[in-house]
Amino acid sequence: MTIQPIGPSSVVLYITPGEWRARELEGPDREARLLPLARWALARTGIASEGPLELELFVSACGTLLFVRRLAGERRWFSFTRLEELLAAARSAAAPPEGAALFWLEERWWLSLPAEEQRWVHILSEFGQPRRTAPPLSETHGAVIFPQGAFSRLLAYFPR
Repeated sequence: MTIQPIGPSSVVLYITPGEWRARELEGPDREARLLPLARWALARTGIASEGPLELELFVSACGTLLFVRRLAGERRWFSFTRLEELLAAARSAAAPPEGAALFWLEERWWLSLPAEEQRWVHILSEFGQPRRTAPPLSETHGAVIFPQGAFSRLLAYFPR
């Protein structure tokens, strides 16, 4: 099985036909059987797995793609042209939000925050450019750097 994060709250799993049979995922209660696997995959990639999930399944003879999206509140987006600006924002206040996700796309850093992090929304607007919508992330464009805990992970790599 292959697990790939595709956003701050989403992953895609590729399940081979053999794994599908071994895990006994077929049957009338397929969604109930897939839910624990989906939560495990989210947790494995560092994404919070609690709460409601949306599952999309595409089955073929070659294997199965399972798209898992954690349904949560709206997210706020910021872009940064330089890593130094992002690090300055991360160092500007204590107790960084664990729900912050970081992406690289179109030669910019993109940071996503849960909407309820109003304090950090205000802080980040001093350092980065607030954006109304998410960047067009796809498998061919951009990269997920940290699906969760972006500030604490950045500061671990770049201490003062």
